[in-house]
Amino acid sequence: MVMQAYAVEMGIQALRRNRPYCMGSLYWQINDVWPVFSWASVDFYGQWKALHYRGREAYKDVVAFVTADDTHGNFKVHLINE
Repeated sequence: MVMQAYAVEMGIQALRRNRPYCMGSLYWQINDVWPVFSWASVDFYGQWKALHYRGREAYKDVVAFVTADDTHGNFKVHLINE
């Protein structure tokens, strides 16, 4: 579940920093109808999984994150204020 949360968060960050080519994103399947392992962010019993917590942070109005520049070994700081 933690790996899923990081993977979805990375996707959200990539889409948010590519403005104006991408002007929004969302993830679906919030809850499960059966008690199983799945992509849902809320389990069958209504408890938040790691993805729901990371999604809440990734979609904040003001967010900053760092990415690595593969070509020169430098880092890029991305600031998003929506």
